[in-house]
Amino acid sequence: MGERLSEALESKHNDFEIVTFNVSGFDPSDKAETGFEAVHNMMWFCTLIRNALPTAFCLQELPTSRTCAYSRVVYETVSGLCSDLANPKLRYKYKEVLAEVRSHCGFVKIFVRSDIKVLKSVVVGPCVIAKIDMSHEKNKRYVYLASAHLAPHKEYASKRNEQMKQVVDWIEQDQESEPDAETCWILAGDMNMRGAETASMKKVSSRGSKLSDAWEAAGKPHESRFTWDSKRNKYHQNCFEFTCRFDRIFTFPQIKPRRFHLVGDEPYPDRDDQYVSDHFGIFASFPKTDMFPSFKINEHMTEEERRVRASSSVRATQSDETSLKSKPDVTLIKPDGDVTLMSVKEMETLMSEKEIEELI
Repeated sequence: MGERLSEALESKHNDFEIVTFNVSGFDPSDKAETGFEAVHNMMWFCTLIRNALPTAFCLQELPTSRTCAYSRVVYETVSGLCSDLANPKLRYKYKEVLAEVRSHCGFVKIFVRSDIKVLKSVVVGPCVIAKIDMSHEKNKRYVYLASAHLAPHKEYASKRNEQMKQVVDWIEQDQESEPDAETCWILAGDMNMRGAETASMKKVSSRGSKLSDAWEAAGKPHESRFTWDSKRNKYHQNCFEFTCRFDRIFTFPQIKPRRFHLVGDEPYPDRDDQYVSDHFGIFASFPKTDMFPSFKINEHMTEEERRVRASSSVRATQSDETSLKSKPDVTLIKPDGDVTLMSVKEMETLMSEKEIEELI
């Protein structure tokens, strides 16, 4: 177990890890108890991110009302909680990518770790694209990360295909400015796709760049297949019961994820029927050695981080392996004011009392 934990911790430097999640406006489930508000649901979501510690997270359906306030709370609250699992003195801070877009429902945004350099961010249709600089010494490397919220409903498959084509066209055109750079695409989000659309979506490039479905590349794990499961998740009362893989992560070139699993697919503690959203999110971890041929293991790790890693390896083996999974802590906030991982009172250090009251 200790070796597996150490390997997972090392992946924070050697993998590009993302979470994509349609947060459904942070609206509480129809099954939520009285007094459980959107701000509580948002803090529950922040706990999921805190447990995952991704390089970046892509969100869809952020609230259209007071989006800036919610975004600020998300990245500041997550930043305040994201400490290194092996050594709490190592902190993970996050920032929001400047570009954002309003889709057919809510806003689409990207958040990245504060040490990540974003060269540019643009809006293409209902998608945000961030060009991330992963260069090292003389090796130029870029990640094109997209957060997408494509058109809904079964009959709009061709529209979704066209929306994704626009994203790929923009990336391919941008790549022409630096043809000697190593590049990797990670296109994530609520694609609203049906199974029959997968083959055509992989071929949207007009230049022959075939997209790879990360779930398929991960070996098609059955437990991580459906991001919509209204048979189990009764978020909407009296909702038609069905399962679907609406949410996807596509890459180019094909990269086998080191880890791939759902996020938010566990109910709220002590509530078997209350979930954070009507969608489940996805966590995926991509080895940088597969993304970029020139990447060397631990090349981005600072001397201080190397020293801390070495001194904390023993403590890491004593940790619980389940803490690395993106599942809710047992000490999440509850409306009755129980001891919590994140409470409204604690958030007063991040926001004014007035701002908190406006969110609630």
